[in-house]
Parts: sequence; structure tokens; C-alpha cells
Amino acid sequence: GSLSYPGYISSGIGNMVTMLNGAAEDAYRQFAAQTPGSSVYISFLLRVNELTGMQQDTSTLGDYLAALLPSTSTTAYVARLCVKRSATSGAFRMGIRASGATGAPATAWATNDMNPGTTYLVVVKYALISGTANDSIYLWINPSLGPSQPETQVVQIISGSDPGDIARLALRQNTYTPTADIDGIRVGTTWSD
Repeated sequence: GSLSYPGYISSGIGNMVTMLNGAAEDAYRQFAAQTPGSSVYISFLLRVNELTGMQQDTSTLGDYLAALLPSTSTTAYVARLCVKRSATSGAFRMGIRASGATGAPATAWATNDMNPGTTYLVVVKYALISGTANDSIYLWINPSLGPSQPETQVVQIISGSDPGDIARLALRQNTYTPTADIDGIRVGTTWSD
């Protein structure tokens, strides 16, 4: 099956990926490497089906189910889409987190609650900025689909070492990953992609 979202170009086509709660496997897909001075945008449809096994709202990190990687690694996750239960019963929250290296910041959480069973359009941008410890991650949930990038909902500046490039998207089933579906994955270098 597939997920649908009004106005999204990759809606309702192909087959979705079903993520299961619990440590299972990671899968990644390579794309053209982007280097400092460029940005990588990933977008996809996400439907969390149940909250079983998810981290509680008190977790500062949550757990991640999608991440970006440099071309030289399958484990050096530099931008993660994280989820956890909300303080509101029966809801969850999404956020973004930089590398898991020592001293990395906690997850930057969106303030709105999400409902299981609802399909959301998620967009993550990784800006590779020349210099060190200054790359940025951005998150949008159900953004306006116009030609211009809308106001950012969540942003995090990287405080650790920046990767030399971004060239892989990974999907990860981890200990606290929810049972969820992901579909309509797109990778681009501009908002209009």
C-alpha cells in the first residue's frame, strides 16, 4: 500500500515501508554527495500507527527512525528525525537531533502533538555551512507546499564536528522506534525539489 497527502507530488504512489517497534535493521540509500555550501532536503510521509514501545515524554532524546549520513559511513548519523510520546495521553511528538557524539545537544522538539493513525508530511533540511561546528538542521511538519521555503518550525545548530558531506538517507528500526509507515521519500537540494 501507499500513503497519501493532499498536494504532495509523491503521494499515493509506490509502496510504503513499514517500521516495526524494536531493534531490527537499518537500511540506507546513497544519493549524490552534497558538500559545504549546499543543503540537503528530505521529505516523506509518516504515519505512526501505535505508541507501544516509544520513549516517554520525559526523554530528552526520544528515538529516531530516519537520519542523514556522510558518504563514508553507515553509522555516523548527523541529522535524526526523533519521536517520543507526548505529555498529552495518546499523542506523540517529533523533533530533530544532531550527531550522537559526546556533547551533542538534546533533541529539539516541535511543540505540537501528533496523533497516531494520521499521515504527516515531514521535511528535514541539513545545511552544510563552511567552517566547523556550524551546520544546521531544520524541521517542518505539514508545511505549506508552495514554491518558497516557509518559516522553520524547529531548528538546531550543530555543536560538534561537521561532516565533510551528506550522501545517504537511513531508515532505522531501533529499541524505541514506533510501529509506523513511511512513504513518498524525496531527496533534493532546494525546497522546490
